[in-house]
Amino acid sequence: GVIAWLPSPSARTFPALRIRDYRLFFAALLLEVFGMWTRKIAAAWLVLTLPGGNAAWLGVFVAAAGIPMFFLLPVGGAWADRFDRRRLLMVAFAAHIALSLVMAALALTGRLAPWHLVGMAAAAGVINSFRMPANQSMLFAVVGVRQLPNAVACNHVLVNVARIAGPAVAVGTLMLGPELPFCVHAVLCSLAVMILAMIRAPTRPSHDGRSVLGGLFVSARYLWSRGDPVVILLLVLISGVLAQPMFSD
Repeated sequence: GVIAWLPSPSARTFPALRIRDYRLFFAALLLEVFGMWTRKIAAAWLVLTLPGGNAAWLGVFVAAAGIPMFFLLPVGGAWADRFDRRRLLMVAFAAHIALSLVMAALALTGRLAPWHLVGMAAAAGVINSFRMPANQSMLFAVVGVRQLPNAVACNHVLVNVARIAGPAVAVGTLMLGPELPFCVHAVLCSLAVMILAMIRAPTRPSHDGRSVLGGLFVSARYLWSRGDPVVILLLVLISGVLAQPMFSD
């Protein structure tokens, strides 16, 4: 059916892909990440080349996507501990679709400007603050503990394949019209939403009744009490601030 085009999983190399719900989840993420890279590269190029655009606008564009996530990701994680993760992902994808359709309409009418794209990046950063924790935590619900390492490895393969193919599609569609990358993203995300709706695994977590702020406090106290997670977070923060912006766009 919908996922028949996926390669037949090897029992040894890709055991996670033998799980029906993970195959659906994998297909949905493949479409969404592919579309995300298509839109991201196209938007960055348009920020540089639209009238009034320049490298300074590109820096603002990258910052606008990252700053909301820096502050809101913990809140997104708390939400993922309280609400149905599949529905959170579907709502996040729907919000991304709306953003892309607005950008496509602006590009089609010739009104698209760099500040529109900066606004889109900021809105996408807010959406991703809730999408990413739901995405990561949903893996456990879909595959369980035993296949979790293999599912994580498959997801990394997916992201890197989309990271290569997405920019190529962005370039090809930009040659045909500035609105097309946004349309491609909207179509791919729409397909991803339909595939997510087919997942049967229970994706609503059970929590201890703490408020969002209470959950954030407990998480911070846990991190502070253990050295290893703090070191890992600092390494991610340093690489994200100093290195990632050089390779993101």
